Amino acid sequence: MALINLVVNAVHAMRERGGTLTVSTRLVGGDVEISVSDEGSGIPDEMRASLFDPFVTSKPEGEGTGLGLSTVLMVVERHGGRVEFDTTPGRGTVFRITLPAAPA
Repeated sequence: MALINLVVNAVHAMRERGGTLTVSTRLVGGDVEISVSDEGSGIPDEMRASLFDPFVTSKPEGEGTGLGLSTVLMVVERHGGRVEFDTTPGRGTVFRITLPAAPA
């Protein structure tokens, strides 16, 4: 559910200009990091502090509920993980989900 929401948001962020969507994984210590990166419009400064709050959206009325990122955060935190992001307006965004790796 978390990855679906991040990918859908990335696709929407790139619908005007296009760009590349990249999903990657890596092992970092005892954690798995999943990154979803886009070359979209980026996240405006004024939205960053409330980005994971329910019903916060930059989409036009009728196109989004504002529940995608709050769902991402809820799902990831319930699995003992965290969500971080880096963004540059006009250049894109990278969301990183970090989860504890399962024991070998």
